[in-house]
Amino acid sequence: MSKIRYKRTGAGVIALLALAAGAAAAPEIDLCIPANITPSQFDLVVRTSEPAVSWVEVYADPAGLTNLSGVVGMEVSPITTGDPSLPTSYDRRMNQQAIQDAAAEKGLALHRISGSDPLTTYYYRVQATNSLGSAVWPTNGLLSVTTELENDFVLESRQLLLQVNPDVFDPSAEGALGVLSAVGASGPIAAFVGDGVSGGDLYFDLSSLFSDSTHVNMALTGTQEFEVVLYGGADEAELTASFSVSFSDAAEVALASTGMMAVPTYILDIRSIAGMSIPAPGIYTNDLGSVISCSVTNTSVITSEGVKQVLAGWTLDGADSSSGTGSLLNITVSTNLVLTWNWDTKYWLDTGAGIHGQVDEPDQWVDAGSVVTITATPDQFYHTDEWSGDLSGTTVSTNANQIDVPMSQPRSIFALFAENRDANGVPQRWFYDNGLSNAWESVGVQDADGDGVLTWHEWVAGTSPVDIADVLALGIEPKPGLEGMLLAWSSAAGCTYRVWCSTNLLEGFVAISDELSASPPVNTFIDYSASENNPAFYRISVESGNAEASQLEVPQTYTSEGRMELTWPSVSGRVYTIWRSTDLGGDFESISDPIEATPPTNSYVDSSLPDGAAAYYRISVEKP
Repeated sequence: MSKIRYKRTGAGVIALLALAAGAAAAPEIDLCIPANITPSQFDLVVRTSEPAVSWVEVYADPAGLTNLSGVVGMEVSPITTGDPSLPTSYDRRMNQQAIQDAAAEKGLALHRISGSDPLTTYYYRVQATNSLGSAVWPTNGLLSVTTELENDFVLESRQLLLQVNPDVFDPSAEGALGVLSAVGASGPIAAFVGDGVSGGDLYFDLSSLFSDSTHVNMALTGTQEFEVVLYGGADEAELTASFSVSFSDAAEVALASTGMMAVPTYILDIRSIAGMSIPAPGIYTNDLGSVISCSVTNTSVITSEGVKQVLAGWTLDGADSSSGTGSLLNITVSTNLVLTWNWDTKYWLDTGAGIHGQVDEPDQWVDAGSVVTITATPDQFYHTDEWSGDLSGTTVSTNANQIDVPMSQPRSIFALFAENRDANGVPQRWFYDNGLSNAWESVGVQDADGDGVLTWHEWVAGTSPVDIADVLALGIEPKPGLEGMLLAWSSAAGCTYRVWCSTNLLEGFVAISDELSASPPVNTFIDYSASENNPAFYRISVESGNAEASQLEVPQTYTSEGRMELTWPSVSGRVYTIWRSTDLGGDFESISDPIEATPPTNSYVDSSLPDGAAAYYRISVEKP
């Protein structure tokens, strides 16, 4: 037979350790039955397939967030008396140890959870381990048990004694567990074979049965039906018996004289959901007049990620109630008392801001249930774009600069910022850097430098909105041997371009190139499809990395031998001037007198271009 001892695990749970090498495999948990349920405690009958350490985790909620370790008391396989006929206390202790040893060999344990509250549901799971592996029951979720309402005065105390054949289990019935159910009872009661009775029989105190309707102790009268199941090892079949007992009127079996026979004792029930309390949470019996020093040594405890419990004080309930805010008090025992250490919950608030802005609240611990208002301040030319993180239940202000955060959980809240732009996508900072008015929407659709290009088009093209000479200009040069038309234009880093062509202004333009990346300061493209005798009209579209594509009109042109003819759409009442340059880096000079409009198009022939030279043209327009 293996020896056993008790061990307190790191979680504060009492576990039964089998020290002998009796395990042949990793354990499996095949039995977990709530029994002996009262207003202040309940037991769990647990069986494993192999000798193993088993323990219970108890929680206050079905999600398993609040572990009640240290709040409720825990004991493994408590033995009431063992064989009461043994002559000495030493013999009885050895007998109690033998019952526990035999139960451990069978993989049986009775876990007692004490210090519970009446009519309260508790949630639990059972774990077991030996040198070959471990097991958890249930594998998912938690089981539950609800305590009874109250202990009622039992006028007639009933006991039940069942004889057990010692050979029903191998090597004996010692250490087996009996579970007794009764019709009308809310739950079963359990006992070890040989505990409280001589000869290795089963003894049940029927006063521990509670009614399933009133949830107080059952009054057993008349004929009562029972069922008992006797559990041995996992490899042995359970034994079941059903029977009925007829209870007669109460009979007086003993009478005690009244009088003070000993110093009165009272219960001190200590409760705490966190921290290290001295004494530890549990139920203590103390003599009248005893002075108990109670304290909490760690008044601030992080119980899970982002959750902290801070000691708020204590409450002492008994004949009278009192409370305080400290972590130490001395109690003089004069009645039954309940000491509750009270804790406040705090949640961690993690705040932050993206580039181009900041927030006014730092990272901090915040009282659960409070609401924190966070204000975001964007940099100049930026605005608060959105909030990110744990946003459930939060409220964002109309201008998005403030957010109200209810601290119902740990949270991470971050502000993100975006650039201010006008309706065409031009950044306000670009207007500001170029010295333009802060009337962003109107200045963008004006021609600030008078070069014939709208200001927002200049941003798309990467040209200066305040320099009349900085424009997107297209130069055209015939290739020798009729090998196509060479187009060249000024380019800006970060832009992409596409070349469009038309042989008839009334039929629209067709793209004749893929997207062309900028190669500052000049991009070129050869149109190999250009014909010597047919007109060709060209234009360039440019797309900025920060804006949608915009078509920038340039003079439509075609070539014929010995001259360059320009054609462009014209409007009645306008006067046009032709400008030319042979170098995109140089200045443009006027090559025509003012030309009056002849809608819908005007034309001009440049016959002064040197042979073989490149030409870049601009057309300016005035309204007299």
